Amino acid sequence: MALIVENGTGVAGANSFVIATFVSSYLADRNRATENGWASGSEAAEEDAACVGATDYIENRFRTLFNGIKQYSDISLARSTLELTANALDTETVVVGSVTYTFRAALAAANDVLIGVSAAASVVNLTDAINANANTSGVGFHADTVANLDAGAQLYTDNRLLAFGLLTGTADNTVATTTTVTGASWNFATLHGGTDIIAPQPLSFPRVGLIDPDGNSIEGMPLRLLYATAEYAVRDRSTTTVLAPDPTVDPIGGTITSLRERVGPIETETQYLAGTANSGTLPAYPAADRLLADLISQPGVIRG
Repeated sequence: MALIVENGTGVAGANSFVIATFVSSYLADRNRATENGWASGSEAAEEDAACVGATDYIENRFRTLFNGIKQYSDISLARSTLELTANALDTETVVVGSVTYTFRAALAAANDVLIGVSAAASVVNLTDAINANANTSGVGFHADTVANLDAGAQLYTDNRLLAFGLLTGTADNTVATTTTVTGASWNFATLHGGTDIIAPQPLSFPRVGLIDPDGNSIEGMPLRLLYATAEYAVRDRSTTTVLAPDPTVDPIGGTITSLRERVGPIETETQYLAGTANSGTLPAYPAADRLLADLISQPGVIRG
């Protein structure tokens, strides 16, 4: 199974909101590092599967309740995201298609990109270089640099840029996206997900129209969503917990809480969990559920 993480840019084929190391850090910060057999990366396949299972659970249970709408209605252009967690160093490079961009303390040749005062500033300069932004030519990147013929770039939040193909279809899925920057990584080694079919983002996030209780706009991947995914993932990792178990039901689809039968004369009494006849209700996990309360349209339904 390939774990493909949604990072807020509408990742084609995304099947998880988090990576296993995020869950490991989340648990370690709360003195729960080995809860339910979580192994901090030593059992990568099982932990990746738990992240996917947690995301599936969130999608199946909450996708119709989330406020706002999906941010990306069409992700058919091939795309890849570069993130700098530390600033680039002199002579470190980023490759986009057939062009190699070299970070420099001083600009000397075409495709040189000026190292900014921060990682975020360097990402801005690289984005401008890929697009050959006339407003910053000769300042943020060398003046002899021309627009990339394989991809465009869009500045994203948190020291990231989104590179995207210029052609529809699958042709741009082979456009290289690599880097030697120590503190940087692409989420794919080539542009990814190009298709001839208009396709919305696969998961419910990122969204537009989300507002927190203080009236502030929520953008990208909300931290509380990531925390909730971690909580569900560690439950999914348990050998005794199934996030969405098949309930014990009778022919009308009601979840049975107790059954009493008496023979001679025959008497049967069945008690159902309230409101479950033909409902297919998924089980609740209050500690995790509460983390999503600010993101859904009916927070009052999350109790426990």
